[in-house]
Amino acid sequence: MKAFNLQDPHQMYPAHVDNAKTELENKRMRLILDPKSGAIFELYSKTGNSDANEVSAIHADIGAALQFALHESNAERRFLGPGNTIPPIGDDFNLDKVNYTNPNQAGVYGYYQLNEDGKYINKYPATGCELKRIRPSGTTKVNTIDGITQAVTGPFRWLFWNYLQGGDFGLTDEGECPPMTSLSEKEPNLTQTLKLHDDYFLVEGEYEDLHDTQSRVPFIEMPAMYFTTGFRKVWLGTSGGSVLHKKFMGDEPIEKDENGDSITVPLTTTTDIKNGVFYSGTGNWISVQHENFPDLKYTVAWFDTVAASFSAPTAQVMMFPPLSNFKVGHYRFFNKEPNTKYKFTYAVFLGKYNDPLSPAQPGGPTVIDKINELSSQLTSAPEDPPSECNAGFYLHDNRCLQNPSCSLAVSRTGSTCSVTLTSTGGTAADGAISRKAPGASNWENTTLEGPLTNSRTLSLSCPQGATAFGGMVRDYNAQAITCSVPAGGIHSEVYCDSGFILNGSQCVAQTCTPNASQSQACAVSNGSGTQSRICNSQGSGWGAYGACAATSCNAGFYLHDNRCLQNPSCSLSISRSGSNCLATITSAGAVADYAVGYTVNSAPSWTNFYLTGAGGSVNVPCPSGVYTSIGGYVRNFNAQTVNCGGIQTVGP
Repeated sequence: MKAFNLQDPHQMYPAHVDNAKTELENKRMRLILDPKSGAIFELYSKTGNSDANEVSAIHADIGAALQFALHESNAERRFLGPGNTIPPIGDDFNLDKVNYTNPNQAGVYGYYQLNEDGKYINKYPATGCELKRIRPSGTTKVNTIDGITQAVTGPFRWLFWNYLQGGDFGLTDEGECPPMTSLSEKEPNLTQTLKLHDDYFLVEGEYEDLHDTQSRVPFIEMPAMYFTTGFRKVWLGTSGGSVLHKKFMGDEPIEKDENGDSITVPLTTTTDIKNGVFYSGTGNWISVQHENFPDLKYTVAWFDTVAASFSAPTAQVMMFPPLSNFKVGHYRFFNKEPNTKYKFTYAVFLGKYNDPLSPAQPGGPTVIDKINELSSQLTSAPEDPPSECNAGFYLHDNRCLQNPSCSLAVSRTGSTCSVTLTSTGGTAADGAISRKAPGASNWENTTLEGPLTNSRTLSLSCPQGATAFGGMVRDYNAQAITCSVPAGGIHSEVYCDSGFILNGSQCVAQTCTPNASQSQACAVSNGSGTQSRICNSQGSGWGAYGACAATSCNAGFYLHDNRCLQNPSCSLSISRSGSNCLATITSAGAVADYAVGYTVNSAPSWTNFYLTGAGGSVNVPCPSGVYTSIGGYVRNFNAQTVNCGGIQTVGP
């Protein structure tokens, strides 16, 4: 068995060489596309053991990919036959001398043909022409619409191989190497959309030859797929489930007729599949199973999306013993008119034709059931597209899609801001996060490639000053929707280094500590005091000094309510009239209130009169025949008492 040399760039698929890859993945499969052409050149199933999961279903050869390829016969037979009939494959149809266009092989080195042993040989070294790589310039954009991940490639121009110059293969009429630019003039356009469903993926393409000006009758491979070593069990059949069955391919020689030409036979259920034989009829799927990993099973199905333009289908299984892989494919002749678009559709399923479509539903629909359903959908007349959509939806590509929405959040670590745009509804085609630096007049925009179905975070600079952030998403009609933030459409992140404060959008030196207090001494009547001022909350300046508040007083004065008040003094005078005594308190200084008390015959308890004001008179009982003791005091505003002399006694 010949091992494939992945170190030889002449044999490797171009994306292996320039590392151009777009990966798609779901719970059941992983596939890798060439973003420049949409070619699917690696396909992995997640079913079975870990060793099986590492087996790609597609061989790494230069032409081994899920592909749409176009073949035109040699110069004498590539036009319509008499009465515009499609000519059959005949003796003069030479597969080694055809115009051959293939997006999946775009980028190989030089020109190739098959020699008598069925091996690829490079013809440029034989002519002395330099090996050159020609790569398409397509791009692939991945998005999610209606919950289905899609990879859209193109439109782009793809490689055209010209085998019509006879034995020199590629030389000009003067025997010179053709310039690479001469090839680009003949490249047709191709657009491809891959839709990744849970249990299968669907490929929808559109082909148009922009260079050709004449009607032709080429045939297409749609699709053709090279399976890797180990896939040996093959089933070929119809939508009704009738199958041809081959248990084991082996390294068998290609079946030819007695003239050495390709064989075409009707599709029946009575014979096994032969290597290299074309089977004509209504066949539209091929199932394969790995010999060493039985869980690795695939079904490739194709659909008549433009049945009127194509001939009856043929299918072929072709072994390549040197590489121990084999090719399965669907082939059709069709009338190719200038400037006409042709559509093609095929699908790849995980499982054999009669397996359940989903392992989660063992008794549910089978793969063949889904093939029949898709066939009915793709060949039936499409429904009228909507002309308008309900509130909250917009019209795009004849569908009503939910309006996208988003939110923006900003967090800071030092002078770096983490800015997160979150898709909060619908599916955004793309979006952007905007930043305006402190003092700047223009916004800087960072584009976020779509589709946007979750959160995207950027780390952006937040220097001193006020940095503004905004966000938006766009729907598939390029309409922009501003993201919501806590403060409206713009989020402003303010930051200044220690020792600086924000003044407008600029940081200036800090004057004082925000809300700090500063005091100084000041003079008050009959004492000394202090007065204070407060730094504003921004730290940009001091407020005015407040009133001077007393903190200490001179002798003869006391401190109350930030003032120095005169210490109080008082005297008590008594005058008797019969059994009553008039007690009078006279005071000086700052007096809050006063009191007069008495007791008879030195009784231990006193009777008190508490009076407001600085002083006054009060009648006190003075009974005859006994002694009455009378006293008084005043209080300052700090509730401290001063006696008005001693106790005075009135005789019997």
